[in-house]
Amino acid sequence: MRSTSWSNMLRPCVLCLILFSLSSSLDIEEQILAANRQELKIVHTARETNTNFTGKVNENYSVRGSHDDILESNEKLSEELSFETAWTTSGRRKVTKVKIIPTNTTLESDFDFNEVQEDDDIPSVLKTHRHRRELFGKHRRFYIPTRSFAQRFPFEVVVKISTGCTGTAVSTRHVLTSAHCLHTGKDYAKGFRSLRVGFLLANKTIEWINAFQVKLPLAWVQGNDTDASRYDYAIIKLAKRHKRRPMPLSYSQGNRFGRTTKIHFTAFEDDKPANTIWYRSCFILAATNDMMYHCCDAQPGSSGAGVYVYYNNRKTGEQDRLVIGVFSGFRSVPYNPWWPYVGCPPRWRGNFNAAIRFNPLKFKQICHWIGIKHALQDCKRYLLSLPSREPPRKPPSLKPKKEKNRKRRGREAKKKERARSRAKKLRRKEKRSRRKRRKKNKRKGKGKGN
Repeated sequence: MRSTSWSNMLRPCVLCLILFSLSSSLDIEEQILAANRQELKIVHTARETNTNFTGKVNENYSVRGSHDDILESNEKLSEELSFETAWTTSGRRKVTKVKIIPTNTTLESDFDFNEVQEDDDIPSVLKTHRHRRELFGKHRRFYIPTRSFAQRFPFEVVVKISTGCTGTAVSTRHVLTSAHCLHTGKDYAKGFRSLRVGFLLANKTIEWINAFQVKLPLAWVQGNDTDASRYDYAIIKLAKRHKRRPMPLSYSQGNRFGRTTKIHFTAFEDDKPANTIWYRSCFILAATNDMMYHCCDAQPGSSGAGVYVYYNNRKTGEQDRLVIGVFSGFRSVPYNPWWPYVGCPPRWRGNFNAAIRFNPLKFKQICHWIGIKHALQDCKRYLLSLPSREPPRKPPSLKPKKEKNRKRRGREAKKKERARSRAKKLRRKEKRSRRKRRKKNKRKGKGKGN
């Protein structure tokens, strides 16, 4: 009798838990769908004090946090998606405040869910030699031959950050990386003033390009936000263009590049020989609105690598790749039996490698950072869909200056015309004088003959 009574008492509790989980999941889905119909509007900018470059980069970055999706208000999201711009040489900083507003435009893409490729992005030379896997033991990382593939797409987009991390070229002048590679949450790293980005060459040397400025989310820069780990991404603008083919960005939302999607990334590893790149691929085991959890092998030095997917473009008919996140580091997530996973070996429960997921709002923010001049594919399509701004009106103070310039131009033209007329008159006089001389010479010659 006691067992039946306990079971009768537990039934409504279980039903309540199921209803609560369903309601929370529905709220999260509504927020995800609403994020696609929201726009970022720049409110104002303000200058901050210059940085002191006293931070130290943590290559073994890890976080212990919650796995659940967080329902936040538009005000909180506006604060987190506001960003800071820092110049490398001078240390000057500028904060840009952003406001989230509703919009009728939605994001478009050439992606089709039925066209995602589950094949590895390994060169065909390595695919034919299966014994290469045994050389690395239990690690599932593949060495990419530098001489053959370092300057070929997609491995040519992998760059080395001078602070010890990896980056991905997402335009001809912009590089994607992790925020903790540049900023500790309190101040910028010591090597920020001489920040450089290196492109690997076929002879295992690196061609360095100086960085011009860096943009980071304000949620990471402030450092006191408990959710700062969800904004561990940054964009580096180079001082000049590079000659590599960049990899375009895209967004991940709901089932679009969600759970069970195969992801790929290539990075520089600290436990491997210098100036070598290593490729790996795996499936997303769990995904929230801001994070992607997986079991891809990674070591210090791989932070900041661009996580991309491999699919068939339905418009061009060619195989293409899109960056949908950036590798952040290790995450120790509290175990929850409701999640359809257990974790990564050897500790299993709640232990994952995590990547920042570019949801629609983060994707729009990064597109604004890159700008329409350097944006590619989905980013450029989004920026072109925005309402065009009216051209700035010319100030009235410039009008009299233009009139003066016109008067000056008129005076100069008149002077030139006068000089030309004088030159013509002189030529005419010279011709007349020549004619007179010839006539005189003819007359003198006739008189002598008589």
